[in-house]
Amino acid sequence: MLTIYISNLSEDVWPFICSFSNEDLRQAEIEDNINTCDRDLFALSHFNDLLCILPKPVSRSFLAYYQQVCGRRQVECFHPKAHSGSICDDIRLDQELFRNLVGTARSVGRVRLISYCYSRQFKELALALAEAGVDYVTPEAPLPGSEWVVDFYGSKSGIRQLVSKAQGAGFNIKMPEGYVFSDIQAACAYGAQRYVQKGGLAIKTNRGHAGAGVLIFRPGDLPAEVERARQALLQYLSREKYWQMFPIVVEDYVDLDPSIAGGSPSIEYCVVETGEPCCLYPCAMRVSPEGVFQGVEINYQALPEGVTRAMEEAGTFISREYARAGYRGYFDIDFMAAKDGTLYVGESNVRRTGGTHAYYLARHLVGSDFLRSSYVIANNCFPLPVQAGPTPGFEELLELLSPLAFRAETKEGLILTSEHKLSQKQIAFVIIAPTRGRAFDIEHNMLVLLGK
Repeated sequence: MLTIYISNLSEDVWPFICSFSNEDLRQAEIEDNINTCDRDLFALSHFNDLLCILPKPVSRSFLAYYQQVCGRRQVECFHPKAHSGSICDDIRLDQELFRNLVGTARSVGRVRLISYCYSRQFKELALALAEAGVDYVTPEAPLPGSEWVVDFYGSKSGIRQLVSKAQGAGFNIKMPEGYVFSDIQAACAYGAQRYVQKGGLAIKTNRGHAGAGVLIFRPGDLPAEVERARQALLQYLSREKYWQMFPIVVEDYVDLDPSIAGGSPSIEYCVVETGEPCCLYPCAMRVSPEGVFQGVEINYQALPEGVTRAMEEAGTFISREYARAGYRGYFDIDFMAAKDGTLYVGESNVRRTGGTHAYYLARHLVGSDFLRSSYVIANNCFPLPVQAGPTPGFEELLELLSPLAFRAETKEGLILTSEHKLSQKQIAFVIIAPTRGRAFDIEHNMLVLLGK
């Protein structure tokens, strides 16, 4: 069966992106998502017959590299003439692309239609394809009438309500103490009082993205007097209009323990078409000091056994609730490991994630037991060293890093997962190795070759 994949990263939080006060920041957010689209190919390495619609074309050299690494021959990429950020709308409006898509789908019979996330725009595109005579299945879309699950449980307030329900059912699942506000004044008043009492604070918009919409205040970041702290918080929240447009979550600051999965463990699930929740993998997230997600480390050794068990306990309840509500597809649960030993639920991303591609790539190249036999490092936005002259092209970078390239016979090495990130002076990669130490050695050797 032909799989048609839509890379619609921005649509996951489209209302939030549209609410940015600064147009340059808004475009930068869209551009960052555009430049992440080619990474999605590696999340599809287990499909044989593949058509990807990406917001930006990939080069022949990158596509050939992908096929060489994954052993995939039947793959084709389309892209719209213009990309607004909402690619499903762009596909419908691009008459030539839409006509080609319909023609390709109808020529092969029934197709599998999937996307990075389920969105209103994706639903409208699917309906347009049906009206044009395309026969498809959507195994990663919520059941009809259950679309609300995506926005509700993918929000900070929604997962907070679900954790409260779990606690009432006797599950030992925790979130940082906090409240959800619809009024900035009330949020700042509570936040100031809590900051003075606790010495730290986290303020989050209901659905942010990649660190945007999150403010972390550590000890000493705000005045120690309630009124002055309140005024300072008001100044912070007045800088972006999304604080006025969406609910605000104000919760206690969690002092993370970097020795436990970097302080940010996570677990990813998939609710398959039959409604069965499946745990894919636990991981340690790589997160910048500013709270920006960068990548993952996947292996059972990446986390203490007790942390994995606690995440699986929370995941069992949450995944069953999602499935019962009609959700189908991927989601993760991000946690915070505190220095006092407490494990808190942070949020749930109800979509594919920044680690899905690393999971499927390693599974495809190493085997279904790779969680025990291999240590995987994935980074989606590793900064290239500052240097004079132009940024190296993809083929030049491949040549530079060729001594570390993944080799099927040893099942270890480096795989570059994006060419587009080079336009941001960043690289995206996955490292697969038999041990944690060997994986870190490869990463270190990569830094040496890059001149860092």
